[in-house]
Order: sequence, then structure tokens, then C-alpha cells
Amino acid sequence: MTLSEDLWHENVEHFRSCTVHPFLTGIVNGDLELDCFKEYIAQDAYFLELFAKAYSALASRALEWSNFLRLHALVQGVVEERQLHNEYAQRWSVDLSDSKPLASTIAYTNLIFGYLDRFPGSLSPLASMLPCMKLYLELARWVAEQDSYQAESNPYSEWVSTYASSSFEELVRTLEDLVGTHCSKDEITSEMYSSAMKCEYDFFSAVIKNPSTP
Repeated sequence: MTLSEDLWHENVEHFRSCTVHPFLTGIVNGDLELDCFKEYIAQDAYFLELFAKAYSALASRALEWSNFLRLHALVQGVVEERQLHNEYAQRWSVDLSDSKPLASTIAYTNLIFGYLDRFPGSLSPLASMLPCMKLYLELARWVAEQDSYQAESNPYSEWVSTYASSSFEELVRTLEDLVGTHCSKDEITSEMYSSAMKCEYDFFSAVIKNPSTP
């Protein structure tokens, strides 16, 4: 198995925990409270801006032009994802400029940038960014396979189709290749990956507990 496959299998229980999380079951059934999804959009928009900046910071460390280009392709992917959040915000009247990051959002971004600071000049912090990409791909495809998921009537079907798409999968594979090349199979890589997976679960929990107010 590749390093990315090893890391996924080591942390597959986190994926399984997410599949029974109220946020995901609400996405599947289409009955997630809109205020919770609005809070999710606000929090994720904030997160994505910093996620893109983390990619950019790592791109500046790339010694090979091909890796520089691949990292900037990942930045562009996040930019497009962030634009989708703008569209959600307009549709459902979410003021992204007025939203404040929750503790779980801050903890997640601090985790990623903490690894960037801890390992200057290295691309190894990519291991802390892979869970966000890989988990969303797998969760979206899992949602789409559920018998209770009805894409035609589900208000969150666009979210599902975005992250289940082949274009998003291509971004995930790009990141997996970079992780396989620039990260070692060691305790710190496992720590980065598992810590980020835990942050993902906490991120979902926070938007359930703190739904956006109209």
C-alpha cells in the first residue's frame, strides 16, 4: 500500500464515526437544519481561506517546478471551493464577512500552521492537510450510495456532488502523491494525519452545537 493508503486505513474509524455524526446523517436524509449548514458554510469559508494560504506557503518551499505547479493547482482547487461557499452564502443569506471562527475552526487551522512552523522548509506538513481532502471525497461518495439519499429533492445535493466528483478526486490524488513523495512513514506523519482527522469530527460537532442565527 502507499503511504496515503496506510494512513487512511489507520484512521478509518474516524471516517466511520463521521458517517454516524448528526451532520452527515442530516446531509444524507436532507433534514439537516439549515441554520447548522449555514454555520458550516461560514466556518468552512474561514477555514478554506487559511487552507489555501497553507498550500501557498508550502508551494514556496517546493524545490522542483513540477511540485510548485501541483501545489498551486491545489490552491486553485480551494479557491473554486471557496467560490462555491460564496454562492451558498448568497442563496441562504449568510454574511461571511460578519462570521466569527469557532474554537474548533481555530484549533484546526492552528494545527496546520503549527506544523508549518515546526517543520520549516519541509513539505511534510502536507500530511496534516490530506485528511480534509480525502475524508470529504470518501464521505460524499458514501452519502451518494445511501438508499435514503435522494439527490433530486435533497437541499444539500450540490455539496455531495462537488466532493464526490472526479475533479475533486483528481485534487485528492495529487495531494496523495505529494504526501507519498515528501512525507515519511513515521510517528510524526501519523500524528499529523490522525490529529487532523479528529479536527474534522470536531468541526462537524461545532456547527451542530452552534447553528447560525438568522
